[in-house]
Amino acid sequence: MRGASEKFLILVVLLFTFGSAIRAEVGGKITGVVKDQTGSVVAGAAVVVTNTETGVKLTATTDQEGVFTFPVLSVGQYEIDVTSDGFKAYRKTGVAIDINSALVVDVTLQVKEQDQSILVTEDAAHVETTDTQLGQVLGTKKAQRFP
Repeated sequence: MRGASEKFLILVVLLFTFGSAIRAEVGGKITGVVKDQTGSVVAGAAVVVTNTETGVKLTATTDQEGVFTFPVLSVGQYEIDVTSDGFKAYRKTGVAIDINSALVVDVTLQVKEQDQSILVTEDAAHVETTDTQLGQVLGTKKAQRFP
């Protein structure tokens, strides 16, 4: 009977040992906050994480606090692209995810320059070039008032 209980105990120990190894994370995660130049958060920004080795892309959108998160990423090299209306696109390359890594990548977006053009048109002043006389027509009352 003692041999069976020892085998059972060994089986339980092995299950706990291999069970925890199976549940171990084999990747990492990335979180961050997207802000503008003034420090205000940017809600609704599109964040794309691309595994440069496999080409796999994952997308997220920042919440009301400007926070984005990618909770499960496999081990590898990544690049992060962030876009939002009215801002220049942001790209960070060479982001390495290792086993159990938890990276914080905060992003500051730059305001996009507005393309504006101003067209000024002006009506040309009418210049009489054929008549050299200067003058104006006077009514009868004005003519009679002259000394």
